[in-house]
Amino acid sequence: MKIGGGLLGLLIVALGLAVIWNVRGFPSMPGHSFGPGLFPTMIAGGLLVCGGLLLVRVLRAAPAGAFSVDAGAWRDNPHGAVSGAMMVAAILAFIFLGDEIGFQIIGFVTLCAFYLWLGRGPVKALTIAALVIVSLDLLFRIVLRVPVPSGPLTGLW
Repeated sequence: MKIGGGLLGLLIVALGLAVIWNVRGFPSMPGHSFGPGLFPTMIAGGLLVCGGLLLVRVLRAAPAGAFSVDAGAWRDNPHGAVSGAMMVAAILAFIFLGDEIGFQIIGFVTLCAFYLWLGRGPVKALTIAALVIVSLDLLFRIVLRVPVPSGPLTGLW
């Protein structure tokens, strides 16, 4: 799938505006001139600048198809369409089933499915998926101190 530069610039600007709109309601920290919304606002500012620069570049050059989407690559390649659908399904699984099933189980199954779909062997898929999920779980829980939903694995470690 090919997205025109102008449309992509508009999407990036819209994302930046949405982030700024969302973080404006974050609470301020007593005794500080900044709060938890500072970093997301800085990132959103970068999105606005980059999306705006992309829009300016596209509008100056005025190429054909700058604000269009070409799905020809998906029509001609069913493997790519299935890969895209798998990615959307994985994101939706994390959103809607994350609390019940848990990050570790959904992540492991998702990574195994992706590796097998991409033609890796089952041993390699299982090994890499296990190492990646354990590493991410340790990174979030121990280093970043961010709890991730564990579903039925809650309390095992």
